[in-house]
Amino acid sequence: MKHKVQNVTRRLVSLRGNSGQTWHIAPNTSIELPDFELSRNEKLRKLREGHLIKVEPPLDAKPDESRDSKPGEPDDDEEDRSKKAKEAKGKR
Repeated sequence: MKHKVQNVTRRLVSLRGNSGQTWHIAPNTSIELPDFELSRNEKLRKLREGHLIKVEPPLDAKPDESRDSKPGEPDDDEEDRSKKAKEAKGKR
């Protein structure tokens, strides 16, 4: 599924996807990127927190396919796995 990524600033924003490809988004324009480029992407998270970009969910997503976490943010499952790993490490 593709997400719409919009540059909401007046300056050029560069975004590197998980594949290593970089996109340069002109001011007040948007591009569409597949979900795998955006998931667990630290750069994307920082750009979103800095209010430099806006990421919209895919239009073709069904309600049961929607996720609570947004692209660039960890899933609940990932957080649970990291907690369990830390607990297991502490028991050694």
